[in-house]
Amino acid sequence: MSQWYIATIGTQDRNPISSTSTIAPAHETSSKETQLSISSLLSKIYMKLPHHGSRSVELDFIRGVAILLVMGVHFQTVPTDNLLFRFLQYPGQTFGGVGVDLFFVLSGFLVGGLLMKEYKSQNSLDVRRFILRRGMKIWPAYYFFLLMEVVTHAHPLKTFLWQNLLHVQNYTGSTIRHSWSLAVEEHFYLALAFGMGWMVTRHWPPARILKLLLTVMAVVLVTRSISYFLIGASAAFEQTHNRIDSLVCGVSLALVYHFFPETFRALSRFKSILIAVTAVVVLFLCTVQAPVIRNTVGFTIIYIGAAAFLLLAYSHSSRIRGWIPYRIVATIGVYSYGIYLYHNSVRNPCMALAKHFPAAWQWPVLMLLQYSSAIVLGAVVTRIVEWPFLRYRDRILPQRVGDIGSPKKVTVEAGAVQLKSVP
Repeated sequence: MSQWYIATIGTQDRNPISSTSTIAPAHETSSKETQLSISSLLSKIYMKLPHHGSRSVELDFIRGVAILLVMGVHFQTVPTDNLLFRFLQYPGQTFGGVGVDLFFVLSGFLVGGLLMKEYKSQNSLDVRRFILRRGMKIWPAYYFFLLMEVVTHAHPLKTFLWQNLLHVQNYTGSTIRHSWSLAVEEHFYLALAFGMGWMVTRHWPPARILKLLLTVMAVVLVTRSISYFLIGASAAFEQTHNRIDSLVCGVSLALVYHFFPETFRALSRFKSILIAVTAVVVLFLCTVQAPVIRNTVGFTIIYIGAAAFLLLAYSHSSRIRGWIPYRIVATIGVYSYGIYLYHNSVRNPCMALAKHFPAAWQWPVLMLLQYSSAIVLGAVVTRIVEWPFLRYRDRILPQRVGDIGSPKKVTVEAGAVQLKSVP
């Protein structure tokens, strides 16, 4: 058993000392006690989360991986000759940007899943309720963040305020550069809600909706390529009509999950293929740097890899979901939205502080300061702003259907296929 594995309370022998038992060495006992204390802390965190009963640790882990990648590409660094430090910063600097694509695919899978589940269970969609519930999740923390940007005079008002207030920053430009992705999601989910509402009222079958989604993904690739050659890389990278294919990919997975579960299990079944696809995409990111590829078909390749990683982590990580590093990443993922909003705000103060240290210490100090302060700040704002609004939202606008929870495990008993929740 790995030393990182979290011991499960309640599965140990109730009479550990017997004629055949041996007393563990002191250092092993201490290690197990440490693991149990960390396990207890992480469990308490999860118990206090909104909808903790329906949360999926696997999906929080994916969120955690995504936000760690994003921080890796955005955080400042200092030159270093230390091979370990250079190795640690390589993933973030080389392909950290794919964290946004991973967020897009996961977001489409989860938010699109709410619409698909409601359509399947209710044979209707309450578009107004969906928009209000999503707004009460996203807008309070987002507008509080903008208020902090105004109060702290981080940027001249004319360079971001009206653009970000109206969610058009990915077309007009904004000095809050990383907020472009939030605009993409705002535009997409408004279009998705009204589009799905229109299709549901006309009783479109799921197969027809899936065909439309796949067509949209192909069309977006064409529009992105045209935008790159006619306008430039910035338009291909940030504008909504050029980037929604990642979100559509996630929605397509959600549709298959709810309406074609056998197909979803078939897509998820082959662990080796999912690993191979993910590895090939990582290799692509490490070796192909040509802008003409990265900003056109490259995004298509990336979201295919993100989808493979999502299926891999969601369906095949049950054996490692108890490991402490896994749980730590998942816990970071719980606060990913707050961290995403504020992570760029900590860069300059942390750099100024790190410069007071000797040159040999500046890299580790800078990294530690940036990651820890971004995570702590994101967690604090999540707890004092986002979660109170979520609880209020759930009182006045209860959810009609549940979120996508932990994956189901296929078991065969007496010739019958049964689905059981993964423990």
